[in-house]
Amino acid sequence: MLVLLLATGLVACSESAPTTTNAPPEPVNTDAGTLLPVITDNTTPDTTLPPNAMFGGDVCSALTASDIESTSYRGVGTGALTATNSPSPDSCQYTVGSATTATVLVQMISPADFAAPPASNELVEPLTGVGIAARTINHGATVEVQVQVDNGWFSVTTPDQASAQRLAARAAPRATAAPVVTTSTGTP
Repeated sequence: MLVLLLATGLVACSESAPTTTNAPPEPVNTDAGTLLPVITDNTTPDTTLPPNAMFGGDVCSALTASDIESTSYRGVGTGALTATNSPSPDSCQYTVGSATTATVLVQMISPADFAAPPASNELVEPLTGVGIAARTINHGATVEVQVQVDNGWFSVTTPDQASAQRLAARAAPRATAAPVVTTSTGTP
């Protein structure tokens, strides 16, 4: 009798043991109400710029080729604009070549950047006649001019003080200019 009970128990256990296969698990019915529904947002994001966006929303419009090419760098001379690129959405880098090689960087800055005290080895001088307020910071290898205008703050960094100040003065009026809107015929 004991043998019969053991044999019946083994058969019962072997029938209820799960079988292992390499098949993926069965899909779970999500309509059972146990999960929250997934809501997909198919709307187009609003990419409209605010009406007071600095440089009309394009920081690379801060300076023109004429601005870059008519500026002397390091007192050596002028150069030709060889490249313009945007390393980030809030900055634009202009590369100057030919008679001199230089890099000009225009970038948006925050009010905290503008108010920050300089590092111990940096010389800061106020600059008048550019924007609402401006200051020149000599970093050693580069000079940065930080400018406050009606709609924000930006900086221009070049290899020397004269070119940084000249280019910041050129960019300041463009920072607050309204973006150019064209009609359907393509004329402003």
